[in-house]
Amino acid sequence: MNAYYLIDATLLEQARQFAPTVGLPNQLFQYVVSLDGSKAIVQAEWGEDALAWLNEHSIFLGELQPDGSAPQAVYEELAKPEWQSPMEEY
Repeated sequence: MNAYYLIDATLLEQARQFAPTVGLPNQLFQYVVSLDGSKAIVQAEWGEDALAWLNEHSIFLGELQPDGSAPQAVYEELAKPEWQSPMEEY
């Protein structure tokens, strides 16, 4: 299942162990970390062996959409202040 999960950023290496290292770009492990480094959104083509770990340590945000876009829950999470870069003042 190609899906997005919200995890504690300290668990990135553990999540990476469940993700494929070869395949199409949208199947491989991808992530973004919040500005404060506390959270991460991870995406990959997760195998059955990953689902128990993900269910215990993360929040499911949805599956990759047929058009290749992220589900709405990912965009809603990324709209929160902890993901936004502050604007530079000139």
